[in-house]
Amino acid sequence: MLLHAGRPNVFLRYGLARDKDIIREIARRQLTDAIVVPANILAHQAAVTPYYVRSFGVPYLIDPMSYLFSRTDWCRPEGGMRPSVAKLARTMGPAVEAICCDAGRALVPRDLGDSAVAEIANAAVRFQAVDVPETPSRRIAQYFRFLRKDAPTPSGGGPAAITAPYFHLEAGSNETSNWLDANMRVVDALRATGTPSVACVLFFSQEFLEGSDPGTWSQIVRSYAACAADTIFLWPDDFRDDFHRTGVGRGLADLVRALAPSGRTLISLYGGYYSLLLYKLGLSGISHGILYTQHRRSDAAGSRAGPPPVRYYFPAFHQFRTILQASRILQAAGNPVPCDCPVCQRTFAGDGSRIAEFEDLARAKMHFMSARMGEAEAVASQDLATLLAQLEATYQTWHLLVSGLPNPESAFGSYMEGLDHLQAWRGALGVS
Repeated sequence: MLLHAGRPNVFLRYGLARDKDIIREIARRQLTDAIVVPANILAHQAAVTPYYVRSFGVPYLIDPMSYLFSRTDWCRPEGGMRPSVAKLARTMGPAVEAICCDAGRALVPRDLGDSAVAEIANAAVRFQAVDVPETPSRRIAQYFRFLRKDAPTPSGGGPAAITAPYFHLEAGSNETSNWLDANMRVVDALRATGTPSVACVLFFSQEFLEGSDPGTWSQIVRSYAACAADTIFLWPDDFRDDFHRTGVGRGLADLVRALAPSGRTLISLYGGYYSLLLYKLGLSGISHGILYTQHRRSDAAGSRAGPPPVRYYFPAFHQFRTILQASRILQAAGNPVPCDCPVCQRTFAGDGSRIAEFEDLARAKMHFMSARMGEAEAVASQDLATLLAQLEATYQTWHLLVSGLPNPESAFGSYMEGLDHLQAWRGALGVS
């Protein structure tokens, strides 16, 4: 899989169809290196989504989202399987469709015998490498005639790699070794199809990062270090980059250190600035949405998505704040301009009190992606000691001010959260 070699890669996760125009502009400005597309969106909106994705003009990959089918709350028709999930099941081969759609139960490891694994691998190739790149033009033309809009012009073909379907590895579960075996056999089967570039996803409980079940964790790390994939996406379940517990961050850093010598490309499937810092240890890049999806829980796909929150990204804090909080912080600091990206230069025009203009979602999104690419370039151009010293300087300058301000969104008189995550990051990367 071709990646930008001079800095951490920034992958953008496709989440909302209404973001298509701004994603196209982000791609035009070279503020993303690739698009990650959830397979359930592709399966549910099979006529139009492939055309949008291929019209952005950047490489893309598909997240199979197959872990859903091992969850009991998703695979019971009486519980209301959402149409997008039912359609996704039908793209995974006859065995998965028969168990999850017809029998109405979740997958268990014993369902994944050799024939079922071969079906899943072949179905992944068919869906990702054939169905998506070859969406019939007649259907898309009819769709856009109905909308009275011009159809986008696809400029790309298939994905940069085929991503192997995968299942969650849970700390403390008796089935974890069996799910690990299933994941590895799916990767092997996908490689056996002759696919030139194979990606896989290491999706696991973040409790492993803090020392839970060390024997099983060691087995998992060894297996992925020796797996047949070229690229490994890392997904610690519900891992938040602005953590306060040093142990969980140190565990993720240790995982990157352990896998980097294998020569595989390592990408954080959901990540923020802390994950960008792991570029210095061997991580090649991060993936996230726009203003949302820098972290994700295994059950998040079961909740109905509303509009993304209106937030401003503080590059110095490496953290989002609501517009109300951002306004209060800047006012207390004398209204400095918090970012020098082109979007902020135009918007603030030297006056930090104009922060309310970022209530415009398109402006906030473009600022975030500009800031994120700036962070990636800064990480590439400076050594880790310098980057960690910058975190300390930001903490000393801003923490007491921010944590001493009343939270404008609290009815109980509480104060804003400070910048303790910066100190936790330094501790996780070896600075006490």
